[in-house]
Amino acid sequence: MAEGLLEPLDDLVDKIGRNRLIPGTKWEYWGAWKGKQYVIPAHHQSHLLVVRSDVLKEAGVTKSPVEWNWNDQLQAARTIKAKTKLFGMSFALGRTIATDYYVISLLHSAGGRMFDAANKSEVVFDSPAAVETFEYIAELFPTMPPGSVGYTFLDVVDSMAKGQTGIAFYWGRVFGRAAEVDPSVFATMEAYQHAAHPKTGKRLNWNDFQGWLIPKDNNPYVAEVKQALVYVQTSRDWQIRYAQSLVPNVSPVFQDVAQDPRLTQHPFFQTKRRTIFEYYVEALKHASNSGNELLQGISPLAGIVHGRAIIAQGVQRMIIDKQPAKDAVKWTHQQLEQVRREHIRLVI
Repeated sequence: MAEGLLEPLDDLVDKIGRNRLIPGTKWEYWGAWKGKQYVIPAHHQSHLLVVRSDVLKEAGVTKSPVEWNWNDQLQAARTIKAKTKLFGMSFALGRTIATDYYVISLLHSAGGRMFDAANKSEVVFDSPAAVETFEYIAELFPTMPPGSVGYTFLDVVDSMAKGQTGIAFYWGRVFGRAAEVDPSVFATMEAYQHAAHPKTGKRLNWNDFQGWLIPKDNNPYVAEVKQALVYVQTSRDWQIRYAQSLVPNVSPVFQDVAQDPRLTQHPFFQTKRRTIFEYYVEALKHASNSGNELLQGISPLAGIVHGRAIIAQGVQRMIIDKQPAKDAVKWTHQQLEQVRREHIRLVI
């Protein structure tokens, strides 16, 4: 958006329905820059706390995940690892964008950020909140599969779906995978909002506000694509089929679709209704991501950070190279400063 490579789509907003969005969302969450809309909403998807209820019971963890804070979550993961044959926790720690997503959601819950979008994306990463986040991940790491230092998205999916771990952070896709691979695992899985930070009380997730965009340059089909977008975004039948293509990963974004009785005809609603609405509705109360940190403003630098896997590299300096968390945080901060210097034109 900041580079001017996308077609503005403000003319489509009213045609699609400016007031159709579900509560808790705004058009700009999907992609707006300097007052112009560049992305049309397709769906939203959050990673949440996914647990195996049978594993919690076997380990003797009696406190409900609804009530967990970070300390409870850590203790639950340790107890599962000690008292069952499973790993306690699984999320990605490989040098991938997946790791960035996991770390940043914890960082936001702790009260930290990468950039200050209101101040020309000034780097604010090096903070007590970032050090605490890194240290918390170091505490969780012994409860994880040793291979998690190389994990990306689908490795986390399979660690849960194939019955290797009792707790994971993941988007709704993990339920579909478990239903395919091991229905007995699927039957015991439930999703909850993330454990609260002990001081801030925040339970922030990583919400991908996924949408449609149109490249502007050398594109002779802009008019045709706009016409197609209006059709698919105003066709309730199409929207329901789209949401049902990957339940509960593809969360509907329009009120008329979310309220249509046909939406709940997917078989997962028979046994996972509560979990599905944790993704569809409750997750929006705790949404954040790196491109729009704390939903307080767009930073065009986030994609560059992820392309270089800077946050993941910072965590690996602590986990693999055994650097103190504060030193790994300082290194990460320096890399973010370098990104800002190289791309300062995007934020001034």
